[in-house]
Amino acid sequence: MYSISRFQQIIKPVMNGHSARHVRTHKADKHSKGFGCQNLLLCLLYAQLGRCASLRTLEQSFNAHSSHHYHLNMRSIRRSTLSEALAKRDTRPFADMLIELSALCGRTLRKQAGDLPYLLDSTPIALKGRGFDQWTGHNGRITGLKLHILMNHADQCPVAHSITDARVNDVDERHIMQPEKGATYVFDKGYCDYNWWAKLDEAGAYFVTRLKTNAAVETIQRFLGRSANAVKLQILCAMIAYLLLKLYRQSGRMGESLHLLCARIAGSLFERPQTPYAHYARRRRERLELARMQGVLFWA
Repeated sequence: MYSISRFQQIIKPVMNGHSARHVRTHKADKHSKGFGCQNLLLCLLYAQLGRCASLRTLEQSFNAHSSHHYHLNMRSIRRSTLSEALAKRDTRPFADMLIELSALCGRTLRKQAGDLPYLLDSTPIALKGRGFDQWTGHNGRITGLKLHILMNHADQCPVAHSITDARVNDVDERHIMQPEKGATYVFDKGYCDYNWWAKLDEAGAYFVTRLKTNAAVETIQRFLGRSANAVKLQILCAMIAYLLLKLYRQSGRMGESLHLLCARIAGSLFERPQTPYAHYARRRRERLELARMQGVLFWA
């Protein structure tokens, strides 16, 4: 016995009738001709989660799973239909869905957030004059010491600290912060260390920072349509997909980052994971078969 597909599990929060209500409110399907806003939403969510870079890729990939279309109340799609829908569909129902989903996501995840935001920064302490010059260091701006502090933002209390020479770089004192799973850390670009950032991600922590101006960043922007309406629709659906993934990860108690989760499910959206009942039934059959082969009377 198998459950619904992984894609259906992810989109469940927007398939409970609320999306249809927003469409009716704005009368957005008045001239849809059989391909309404909800159909377009499903296609754009599939494109986002499945990493479809073009209308052709979306059409071929989605139509390859025709056996699952019935459960989504959809049929095979055509590029011309998608292109027309992207150019003409009203964006207001999608914006309303995003607002409602944001509220749901906030209520669900706020219970787990607790007092986890942390602030990491340093402050220089100027020490210059008789008695100081013999032992203090000069970093080009000040002579003195530097205080590095990790602070819990919720109660405004320091969690960890270190006192160093003023010449010590901020990033060299990052060790005062022991990352906690689910915690969010905020620091400036003085703590730019890509290897350290990767370790934070592996530990299940989050961070907010600024990139240096010379950072080698590749920005990937793939839009399925070039009109203003098409771009707005895709941006809204990208944010909806992000919130759906957060809810999906939380409901399944998955410890991996969203980046790894996206990579893992991109090629398996229409797979149907086994239910717990199916797992136990398979184990029972294996035990019965083993007992039969060993000639042992096995009572169920």
